[in-house]
Amino acid sequence: MKKKITIRDVARHAGTSVGTVSNVLNGLRCSPKLRERINRSVSELKYTQNMYAKAVRSSRTNCIGILIDKRSETNTPWIQSLVLDIIQTLSNYKYRNMIEYWDPCSQFQPQLLSNVDGLIIIGNFNDDFFHIVENNYSFPVITYWNAIPIKRGASVPVNINNGIRKAVEHLLLLGHSKIAYLGGTNNSVNCDKINAFISAMKRYGHEVDENCMEHFENVSGSLSEIGYQGTLRLLKKMPDVTALLYGSDCYAMGGMGALASLRLKIPDDISVISFDNSYWAENTRPGITSIGFQIPLIPVLVELLIKMIDEPDIDNLKNNIVPAELDIFIRQSTEHAKQLT
Repeated sequence: MKKKITIRDVARHAGTSVGTVSNVLNGLRCSPKLRERINRSVSELKYTQNMYAKAVRSSRTNCIGILIDKRSETNTPWIQSLVLDIIQTLSNYKYRNMIEYWDPCSQFQPQLLSNVDGLIIIGNFNDDFFHIVENNYSFPVITYWNAIPIKRGASVPVNINNGIRKAVEHLLLLGHSKIAYLGGTNNSVNCDKINAFISAMKRYGHEVDENCMEHFENVSGSLSEIGYQGTLRLLKKMPDVTALLYGSDCYAMGGMGALASLRLKIPDDISVISFDNSYWAENTRPGITSIGFQIPLIPVLVELLIKMIDEPDIDNLKNNIVPAELDIFIRQSTEHAKQLT
């Protein structure tokens, strides 16, 4: 009968201690050379961890939950890329993952809550959800942008004002003075974007005409359809606008369809900037100039969550969270404003 390879065999083969091997297998930090040596021993010996026995010993599952607001499934262009980035990053830490799309209006709790050591949430979750988590579970929860109202919850704030300011500054330097903003008002994040736009325009000496704001009121459908209809509505009342700033890449993609229906060329007749810097913004033709994260956000979220799992007192970690900075990624959808003759 073939002998079962144990963690002691791996440690002996790699010339290190059992504790060091355990740390590496659990995704804790060590020198790259030592990690490579241990991983090589694991591969050569064909060692596999007994996840069930490990969970019993440690009261952990070595599984991170990814809980996605079901409403995000069809109206956010970056959801697939975001989830794939989380999965890839978690694999570097030797964590498994469990994904669930969940309707915050559902009468049932998410199924994954009983099976994870930590939770990443994407979307908008109400106070009832956080009440359930705080009163029934001890794992940490993390997200970005939206605040989490529980003790073992943390959010990475986003410096939205700086990102919007860079977009407005870019358009003004291109000679655009008639700039319109198009975006929703259905949550605090969207309202933050609007306020940041108004603030940025005022910073550079431009008062915002209310007619240059399209809040997508009384427009239904997908975000792309809302962007399409909202763009038609805005240009009907303000045909002399030379640049459009959208609160989402989805809105912008619908808006570009509206501009095409009006025989307006991008960027010759009108410039377009959006928010998200998604895969679609980069690969649409023309590519959309878009506001996005200065450095990848997901590694920051995952590393912080894993530290919270291992740290009983997380207040110090929460106090040292650095806001995520935004930048503008310039592509073909913006150009100098047409000179009126």
